[in-house]
Amino acid sequence: MKRITQEDRTLIELLQLATSLSKAEAALKRYITYPDQRLYAVRASNQTIGCVGIKIEKGGAVIIQHIAVRSSYRQQGIGKEMIDYLKQGLFSAIQAETDNDAVHFYQKQGFQVTSLGEKYPGVERFLCVWQKDG
Repeated sequence: MKRITQEDRTLIELLQLATSLSKAEAALKRYITYPDQRLYAVRASNQTIGCVGIKIEKGGAVIIQHIAVRSSYRQQGIGKEMIDYLKQGLFSAIQAETDNDAVHFYQKQGFQVTSLGEKYPGVERFLCVWQKDG
């Protein structure tokens, strides 16, 4: 995994898998500009195939704001690799908010899941939290 420190159009394409185009462009700018936000990418075959964007909170916890893997590389452990990378960092906890489509991914990675109810009409959201032992 590599920390991203400059703009790259392929990262906007990846971030767009997790949000809209306009939000992806703004997010990439924040990840590059603000020291409490970081974007990491996974590369294979000379292309960026996955990325995870985080915000570092006071106290050492991080919030996953975006996570995306190119469709042709899904189900190959890329998302797990990104989560494992974050778990090995100096972070005390990792949290993410997600929908029903991705909640099982976080459960498999050892996150505790709590329903947040319907934050949007007909859409249940979940808070997923992983705590570092000791």
